[in-house]
Amino acid sequence: MAQEKLFSEKEEKIFQAVLALAGRGINLTTVKMQEIAAEAEIGKSTLYEYFVSKEELLLSAMSYCLEHEIHLLAPQLQNIGSFQNMIDVLLEYISGLVKERVAAYGMLGQVFAGNQETQKCPMNSKVDEQFTCLVKYAAALLEKDGKDRVDEAYLAQVLFSVMMGHAMTLLRLKKQENLSQEAERQLCEQSRKMLLSCIQ
Repeated sequence: MAQEKLFSEKEEKIFQAVLALAGRGINLTTVKMQEIAAEAEIGKSTLYEYFVSKEELLLSAMSYCLEHEIHLLAPQLQNIGSFQNMIDVLLEYISGLVKERVAAYGMLGQVFAGNQETQKCPMNSKVDEQFTCLVKYAAALLEKDGKDRVDEAYLAQVLFSVMMGHAMTLLRLKKQENLSQEAERQLCEQSRKMLLSCIQ
C-alpha cells in the first residue's frame, strides 16, 4: 500500500483544528472560518490562502482523514507473514479507529451526508485503489498459505462485509458503554472465525 503525502504541514494543522473542534462536539455545519482559524492559531486570511470556502476546507479535511488512516495502516501490513496475521492487524486497527478517532470523523461526515459534493473528493478513487491493493495483498498471503485460485472479487466482499460489521458492532457497544476488554476480545474472535470460515 503506497504512501503518498497529499497535504502541506500548514494544511494538516488546519485539518487538525477541524478535528479538534469536531471532537469537542462543535457543529461543523455552523462553525465559522474564524473559529477554525483560532483553533489552528493562524489568521483567518491564511485559511483563504488555502481554501476558497469552508465547504472546500471541510471536504479537504475528509480527504486528509482518509489519507491519515492509510498512513497508519500501511506500515502495519508490511512483512506480516500470513493471512491470519493480516486479519489480526486489521481487527486491531479497526478497534483503534472506533475507540480513538471515529467520533470526530463522524461529525465531519455528517456535514456532507447526502451531498453530491462528496463525490468530488479526490480521496474516493484513492481509497478504492488502496482497498484493491489490500485485497490483492490478502490474496497473495492466502496463496502463500497454500490456498489455490483465490477469487479476489469474493475476497473483497468478505473482507469489506466482516470488517464493516466488526466496526459497526464496536460502535454499538461503545455507545451502550459496554465495550469492555473482554467484549472486544470476544468480538475480535468472532470476526476472525467468520472471516476464516468464509474463505475456507
